Amino acid sequence: MITHYLSHPFSGDETKNRAEAEAIQRELQEKYPDVLYISPIANFKALESMEYYKIMMYCLCLLDYCDGIVMTGRYRESRGCMMELSHASQKGMPVYVYDGETYRLLSSEEVAH
Repeated sequence: MITHYLSHPFSGDETKNRAEAEAIQRELQEKYPDVLYISPIANFKALESMEYYKIMMYCLCLLDYCDGIVMTGRYRESRGCMMELSHASQKGMPVYVYDGETYRLLSSEEVAH
């Protein structure tokens, strides 16, 4: 089964962002049952009191096990999402974006901007 890492902003309004990420994961999992969506927000809930960079290290390690990454929410404004995007790009992973309606593969030029 293909695995896609679900990148979504968390910092800021954490309750709202967690709820949005959960809804997106549920929606995508129902639409694409042959893809397993991995949400680091859900996976690392128990670690939320740890240092930011330590959690990000765990997130990037988890990302390494996935076949692609899906950027969601206002990811361009999120330091963590941009770290995940950069990491996935450096590893040559396919990068997708989902805006609530459209699910598409980003070109290398779009990833770079």
